[in-house]
Amino acid sequence: MHKPLCLALLLAATAHALAADDTTRNTDTDCTPQAKSADSEETQALADLQQRAAAGDATAQFEFGFLYYYGQGVAQDYGQARAWWEKAAAQGHADAQYILGILYDEGRGVVQDYAQARVWYEKAAAQGHTDAQHDLGLLYGKGQGVAQDYAQARAWWEKAAAQGHADAQYDLGLLYGKGLGVAQDHAQARAWWEKAAAQGHAKAQFNLGLLYGKGQGVAQDYGQARVWWEKAAAQGDAKAQYTLGVLYSKGQGVPQDINKARVWWEKAAAQTDDKEAQQAAQQTLAENPPIKWNQTMKTTLCLALLLVVSAAYALSDSEKETLMTAAVEAYEQQDYATALGKWQTLAEKGDAESQNNLGVLYANGQGVAQDYAQARAWYEKAAAQGHAQAQNNLGALYYEGKGVAQDYGQARAWYEKAAAQGHAEAQNSLGVLYSKGQGVPQDINKARVWFEKAAAQDYADAQYNLGLLYANGQGIAQDYGKARAWYEKAAAQDDAQAQYNLGVLYYEGKGVAQDYGKARAWFEKAAAQDDAQAQYNLGVLYDEGKGVTQDYTQAAAWYEKAAAQGLIQAQYNLGVLYRDGQGVAQDYGKARAWFEKAAARGFSAAQSNLGVLYANGQGVAQNYGQARAWHEKAAAQGLSTAQSNLGVLYAEGKGVTQDYTQAAAWYEKAAAQGLIQAQYNLGVLYRDGQGVAQDYGKARTWFEKAAAQGDAAAQYNLGSLYENGQGVTRDISKAREWFEKAAAQGDESAKAALQKFGK
Repeated sequence: MHKPLCLALLLAATAHALAADDTTRNTDTDCTPQAKSADSEETQALADLQQRAAAGDATAQFEFGFLYYYGQGVAQDYGQARAWWEKAAAQGHADAQYILGILYDEGRGVVQDYAQARVWYEKAAAQGHTDAQHDLGLLYGKGQGVAQDYAQARAWWEKAAAQGHADAQYDLGLLYGKGLGVAQDHAQARAWWEKAAAQGHAKAQFNLGLLYGKGQGVAQDYGQARVWWEKAAAQGDAKAQYTLGVLYSKGQGVPQDINKARVWWEKAAAQTDDKEAQQAAQQTLAENPPIKWNQTMKTTLCLALLLVVSAAYALSDSEKETLMTAAVEAYEQQDYATALGKWQTLAEKGDAESQNNLGVLYANGQGVAQDYAQARAWYEKAAAQGHAQAQNNLGALYYEGKGVAQDYGQARAWYEKAAAQGHAEAQNSLGVLYSKGQGVPQDINKARVWFEKAAAQDYADAQYNLGLLYANGQGIAQDYGKARAWYEKAAAQDDAQAQYNLGVLYYEGKGVAQDYGKARAWFEKAAAQDDAQAQYNLGVLYDEGKGVTQDYTQAAAWYEKAAAQGLIQAQYNLGVLYRDGQGVAQDYGKARAWFEKAAARGFSAAQSNLGVLYANGQGVAQNYGQARAWHEKAAAQGLSTAQSNLGVLYAEGKGVTQDYTQAAAWYEKAAAQGLIQAQYNLGVLYRDGQGVAQDYGKARTWFEKAAAQGDAAAQYNLGSLYENGQGVTRDISKAREWFEKAAAQGDESAKAALQKFGK
């Protein structure tokens, strides 16, 4: 990993693009950003620097090279930049030697030549230059310009690592972790990664998490794994974000929480700099919709089947029957201490129902300190007597790792005992295990069989899960009609997630005729149960006027309910409404507050819109530096409008040193995604030769792309190119055609141009 030239060359990663509402754009006809004229002091400083460089001052030569590289105060000229750096390098200037290495390594202004890169890296490395030592190690590790030699790579990385170079420390960890050129040693890998991780190296933090997760070189510890992955994930590492989702989905080192799992998977899925992690997250999200597959797992310890007096019928003693009745009554009145005492008496005499109930009290901490170990002990006594609910509850403890080490195999064994007695909840739980491959080989067909057994008993969770299988086509042919039928059965029992999914089917017209009105009705039922996604979708319906009269006030109200529950999309949309004053009084401060909530969780559109607020001084003091920072965060995720806005900041020198080369680079990223503004602005730079070699042909290409999307300014500029024969054969007819298109949209320059043709 090369450091940027002079720590100023931005190497932005690209990731997934989202639609944003705001863009910043040059709107002048010629779209030429105005350069600031240098004052006399700057002119004199440039002259002094040139004089010192010409006199042989190595530092001045090094700095003068950068002026040519970036075209600051002089015409941009990579050849001149390299020439001045060579002069400085010849005098032993280590930074110049290292920069020359980068030029040859990456083919910047020269033909790529790894052998030459190695020569310059070696010169700088011999002087202790840590970046050069690291990059020299990379050449040996990859066999570029030299024979591949892990021992040499290790030697150079050790030199850099000893000086605190984080990338070198990370790479040494890789050598030991994979056994490349050294004996595989996870403990050594851990030691090097810890050093890099302490400096904030995200990949090292992620790999440390892997060691703790797998128990390699350390005792297995999911809690420690989670800590390191959280550090990496906070820096945007997609693999760490995805893996955190897996932890929460399985309850490893954290309480099992599928909603938190989805939050992390969504973050990973939103990035394109790591395709492997992105695709894994996208696939996992598709397999785990925003609903709880294992809702029953979180409710097994409730007293749903607890208050059954029938168990007392097995007791011949009337006193025992009286105790059971009194215990039930006390529990219903939330007098848990009394219930505990009476069930304790019965349990000690071997009553299975009371033993199970005691287990529930200990599991829930009702009338007694919460104690899962005690809960397990009482469940085991009841389960040994064949008590189905106790067997099911034992399965839940093993599934969740409460009072026992998490063990899906043991969970399955207990669920099977209860399921064999027709226990619907246990049957559904078995279905979940088979659907996820937990404690058993994944087998969707077996999952379906167990769901069907529970569903036949009208168990809502199983009906819902069957609906999911049919909707996703998992193990069976995809059939939205059957999905709808099962969702309806669960929805009739007020299952909020089934109600929500029914709304989605009607919204998308899958398995039913598309009907926004029915979609709204089902969303409303789920929303009334505080389903955040349903509340958000209702907001969208009112926002867009689908199935209802468009009503921004209602949209804002529903968005706010979902936003209060932390739904990122709702927070963002609420910010948009406050920014635009739709359904609420326009309030840039509140818009900013909602954008910040979504932006803090990595939502790129919110990050970009924050950048716009800072650039315009809306709801905050105008601050181009902050604008740039927020646009960079969004641009790093591939958001085209943020990339374009960064280009404008560099073109205009706002919050950054004016740099047309950087502007062109950002415009190109956004233009490649089809953003009109970026295509147009890139065309302007090629037309005027700013940051790129002047090229009317490329200018025409970019103008054509923007013009095809209806951009009037691009249409006008195309007309000008045809009129003047720039990049095209001069063609007055085509010029007139493009002027007419622009004029029809009200472009005044185009109207003036047409007057020359008698129009």
